[in-house]
Amino acid sequence: MKPDEFKPRSESIRVRNNLDSIETALANGASRQDVYEWMRTEHGLTMTFKAFVTALQRQRLKRKESQAVTAPKPPKVEQAIQAAPAQSAGKPVQPTPQPAPENPQTPLDPYSARKARETIQNRDYSDLEDNRYK
Repeated sequence: MKPDEFKPRSESIRVRNNLDSIETALANGASRQDVYEWMRTEHGLTMTFKAFVTALQRQRLKRKESQAVTAPKPPKVEQAIQAAPAQSAGKPVQPTPQPAPENPQTPLDPYSARKARETIQNRDYSDLEDNRYK
């Protein structure tokens, strides 16, 4: 026997091996039931329709996860825009300086809440007019 004459042991592997054909058929308007019948007649699939749908969903998910892991990250738009003119002129790309944040975060004082509360409690409110309580 030739290696390509061996049938896969698992029916899920048959779905995986024919995933491109299945996707093409579904994209061309075939129903899952039609694809299932084709897999039964052409590839000797014996699983139920529900098991076929589950296997198809799992194989799609595995393919999506493997493509997400192997796909390189696209460059950031800002970097591509900045690099395009400089690279075309043959000049090295200089990074643009980033402005300082307006409110840089400072380390929190562990007693800041106590200080704020004491400031509020010790404030003189006698000069405020409030006619609600008169």
